Amino acid sequence: MVDWSVESLAFSRVLYRALGQRGRFCQADITGPLPFASGSYDLVFSCGVFEYFTTSQIEAILKEMFRISTTRVVVMVPNALSLPYRLGKWYLEKTGNWPWGGEVPSYSLRRLFRSAGSAKTEEFSVAARHSLNFLTMPFGDRIRKALTPVFTRSGESRPAVLRQGYLLVTIGQKETAALR
Repeated sequence: MVDWSVESLAFSRVLYRALGQRGRFCQADITGPLPFASGSYDLVFSCGVFEYFTTSQIEAILKEMFRISTTRVVVMVPNALSLPYRLGKWYLEKTGNWPWGGEVPSYSLRRLFRSAGSAKTEEFSVAARHSLNFLTMPFGDRIRKALTPVFTRSGESRPAVLRQGYLLVTIGQKETAALR
């Protein structure tokens, strides 16, 4: 696990221990070179990070992720196509109650994955039911109730109906891995 925050790394160590898991923990700034050899990891994963960086920063971070990966890079970000999430975010920002700062959702990361070295890229959204939790505005409960049957058809861990999941998942396969 890589994080720039010493506190987050300490929390993660405690969490891993509580779950009976082992991990490597490294304090580093992901906007620069990572302190790992090329091809150090089979899979490199990021969730809840890219939405705070510029496009050029994301591209540089992805290149570094592909450098240290042997096969795949997986990134999860808030999905700009998710209407309940976007409506809820708009309302919470308008009322001054949005707790996640300057989060910028993405429509797609395919182009950035390709330019960073992905030979094959897959993209879909998950957590459609979770997107309904953002509907906290007046009458949001009515919208949530109407959409729940549609948004729960695929389950939270499978691709969401009409790409309405809260999280956009982009999976890139490294060019050299595609030849195997």
